[in-house]
Amino acid sequence: MTQLTNPDGKIFLALKTHMDTWAETPVFYNPDVPAQPVSSDPYVIVTDTRLDADTRYVGGDDPDEYRGTLSLSVMCPMGYTAAQAIGIAGRVADHWQKGAWYPYGDMMVQGLARPRVIGAGYQDAGMMRYPVTVKWRAVG
Repeated sequence: MTQLTNPDGKIFLALKTHMDTWAETPVFYNPDVPAQPVSSDPYVIVTDTRLDADTRYVGGDDPDEYRGTLSLSVMCPMGYTAAQAIGIAGRVADHWQKGAWYPYGDMMVQGLARPRVIGAGYQDAGMMRYPVTVKWRAVG
């Protein structure tokens, strides 16, 4: 069911619809889940769909174009080896294909580049957090 929303909301819902197809670990959406879940298993937190400052004006009659970054955090228990945790984060990144289109209503969102696992991870609330970024552009 399409929800009534503005372009920013449609972009988030297009990305969320695709993230909801990820089945390897649970996925939580911030701010829908106000506190970090307590878990002994890996999970993913979707934190935001930040709009980049270079959003372009295309033309008077052309659809608007937006660009931004989807920020994901792969959370792994402290007992996981770095290779295990980075492997899960890498599979989350691979879930987003460069050039793939993710529609929502009249909004089309495209992956701009191969998503990246950022850094070696860091400890956060008894888990290891591995940030993953997905660069996107949207037209609608």
